[in-house]
Amino acid sequence: MVSRDDHFYYIQEMRYLNKEGIHFAEKHPDIAGKLGLEGVHAELRDPHSERILEGFAFLTGRIRKMLDRQYPELAHALFNLIFPTYLKPVPAKTIAQFTSREGMLDKPQLIPRGTEIHGQLSDQKVTFTTAHELLVQPMTLDKLYIDPESQSDFSISAVLKVHAGADPQVIDYDEIEFFIHGDPSLRFELFKQLNNQLSYVSIKGLNLPHELLEIQWTGFQPDHSFSPDEDHTFLPLHLIRDYFDQPEKYMLFKIKGLTDALSSLMDDLSDFQIDFHFKTPFATGSMFTSANLLLHACPCHNVFNMTSEPLEIDAKQLEYRLIPDLNQPQMEVYSVEKVLVSKERDRHELRPYYHFNRDSIANKEQYFYALRREPGNTGGWETYIRFFKLKYEKNDLLKGYTGSTRIRATQGNFARNVKIGQLNKLDRAIPETISVKNITQATTPCWPNLYTESDWNFISHLALNYRDIQDLESLKKLLTLYNFSNSETITRKINGLLHVEKKRDYIIANGRCINGFTLTLGCDDQKFQHVGDLVLFGRVLGHFLEAYCPFNSFIRLVIEIGHHQKLLETVVTG
Repeated sequence: MVSRDDHFYYIQEMRYLNKEGIHFAEKHPDIAGKLGLEGVHAELRDPHSERILEGFAFLTGRIRKMLDRQYPELAHALFNLIFPTYLKPVPAKTIAQFTSREGMLDKPQLIPRGTEIHGQLSDQKVTFTTAHELLVQPMTLDKLYIDPESQSDFSISAVLKVHAGADPQVIDYDEIEFFIHGDPSLRFELFKQLNNQLSYVSIKGLNLPHELLEIQWTGFQPDHSFSPDEDHTFLPLHLIRDYFDQPEKYMLFKIKGLTDALSSLMDDLSDFQIDFHFKTPFATGSMFTSANLLLHACPCHNVFNMTSEPLEIDAKQLEYRLIPDLNQPQMEVYSVEKVLVSKERDRHELRPYYHFNRDSIANKEQYFYALRREPGNTGGWETYIRFFKLKYEKNDLLKGYTGSTRIRATQGNFARNVKIGQLNKLDRAIPETISVKNITQATTPCWPNLYTESDWNFISHLALNYRDIQDLESLKKLLTLYNFSNSETITRKINGLLHVEKKRDYIIANGRCINGFTLTLGCDDQKFQHVGDLVLFGRVLGHFLEAYCPFNSFIRLVIEIGHHQKLLETVVTG
């Protein structure tokens, strides 16, 4: 298919013919006369020769484009092996909340990863899927308030109630997942306090050791990544991408130790109160309600399984475009999961060409496929598939076969129109006693720039070590790679990094002295939405540095604002 790039290459070739053709005509007038290159005057040119030259300019431009793309395609083959998410569009995302009708759910209900939730937009269905497993429990968060009877000066309390008819002993209290919700100023303020100023967590009426209850921020964990194939790749890189794209996913946390703490109350437990005690007060004007701390919330993205339109392989094309649905042109391929070809009773499953598999290579009858992405004429990406067989050089490979491709699809820019509450229909496999709705507006999807220097920059940054991150410009360049949407908000945050300082340091752990260093990052908090947003950025950066920490060493990250005022300190070990 002709792309926008073809016009650029065509113009380049025509300029070359017009410019260099004059010099060629001066040196070789006998040949140039036959080609219509004998002068710059239009009246001396042969229109038939002009059409031929224009045709050759177009074809030569196509060849140049393919040559220019050979190296990026090798880079993309590497990405498919080590960082496949880079070659996928960044889909629209939202947060959905699941609720159970009181008295209708007597035990926890598991919502599997990939559960579909649907909505209707302009008489067309839009589909999102859950990013991780979620346990819906027969309980509600009844109240979030400041308890005047609290034992500390600065605290906030959450009252949880067990549904009538539910057995409190079957509830998994350690798996209760909380979500910080609401206006950004309130959301980031509560996140900052829980992350940075938390003294301890207690249960009202129980005398517990302060260290028994511990907050675990689940949004940073591998099982909360958006794609299954992210679990075994460069997880820290996904953390930065998700912070820029949907920072709300990091507002999820669990309280470990709740089951042990409540064990003495299990026989007659209808409600309990969790108290969060802080070292400093909330910002002036912070008023929290139960709408700011929710249960059973889960990030979702506009990615779902389906079978694309069948491919009629006629051996007349080098590659075939994968079309998810002819009736929904905005739909595009997110990833290819399985490729089958069949002809009558003959059936083959194809393997990815660039994936090493000893059994596939040993099987001389094995067929392979390779994928190629390119920007579409109407936005988004188009995906093309080619077929291979080792040591097979004829041009009739799989002729007469029909291809069936199992894909994960996304609906591109169409899905960004989802408003709050429009996703409200659940997969049929989920009991009707559970309902769902999205509680945030969908984010805007974006697509990384393909076939540009960004490809090689992205590959090179995978070889970073902790020394590279000590340089401010290198750190900014690394973060800019994840600004796929060229967002001014993200650029402002990156420009809010002012200086980086490094000094040697040591810690004592298990009776041993471990050498490492302290990395101090000076920031302008005015470039971030809220000081809590900067705290979140620091936490994300801390998890990112963990991947680059040398073995048997540590990195102490210190975030400073203003005149060397310490905002955050976190230590990661190798």
